[in-house]
Amino acid sequence: MSRKLPDLKAKEVVLALQRAGFAKWRQKGSHLTMFRPDDRRALTVPMHFSKSVPRALFTPSSAVLECPWMNSAGS
Repeated sequence: MSRKLPDLKAKEVVLALQRAGFAKWRQKGSHLTMFRPDDRRALTVPMHFSKSVPRALFTPSSAVLECPWMNSAGS
C-alpha cells in the first residue's frame, strides 16, 4: 500500500528545512533559497502562499528531511 505525500504549505516546508539545518539565504520574487553550510546544499522553495508546495519537490532521491512518508522501503 502506497501513501500519498501530504499537502504542505510553504511555511511548513521552510520550518521543516530550518529544523534540518537550513537557513534562509536569499529571496528573489516569490522563491526563497535556503542554504545548509554542513554539506553546502541549497534548495529553492516556491513561496506561493495560496498554493501547496508541489509534491514533485519531495521525491525520495532528493529528500533532505527524515520524513516517515518518504520511506520507500515500505512501498
